[in-house]
Amino acid sequence: MHCAILVVGENPVERATNINTPMGTTDWACIGGRYTGQMPALPDATTAVVYGDSLPDFEAWVIKMMGDDAGRPTHRGDGYDQMRRVDLDIHALNAMFILDQSGELHGPGYTPDEEGLGMAVAMYRRTGLGSESLNIDEAQLRETLTRMDAKGQAWDQWVADYLTSLPGDVLITMVDVHV
Repeated sequence: MHCAILVVGENPVERATNINTPMGTTDWACIGGRYTGQMPALPDATTAVVYGDSLPDFEAWVIKMMGDDAGRPTHRGDGYDQMRRVDLDIHALNAMFILDQSGELHGPGYTPDEEGLGMAVAMYRRTGLGSESLNIDEAQLRETLTRMDAKGQAWDQWVADYLTSLPGDVLITMVDVHV
């Protein structure tokens, strides 16, 4: 399973490898990767860089054997993968996790059940099936989604406050990790 981690500070790949996440311990990391282009920059940015779609050797081999239609999911965006904090459009950023300069991993605090339900709802909405296909009580679904929305809003505010508090020259990098 892959996950996007916003790493604050130098040596992002090394720092994001072999860390414990809610999904497990990371065993591989790259800048950008499946999440390349997910960092929004301010219009006058001068330090924003796109690294692109890095792959571990095994995935590169699978794509070479099966072609580009190997079913490899991607979350490419039209933004960047790395920049100094001064160039980051903090309020347009969508961060799943943040690895701060001290090495502590921060996230929105969803429970495993909420994570699973959130992923299922997102998939059903993307395919247009609707929540009735989930075979779940509508009241329970609304309650869980309301709770997740509140956690998500609190997380977004924490991210904005934290990143705003950092000096402008701090390196911020979107890292694709595998657990």
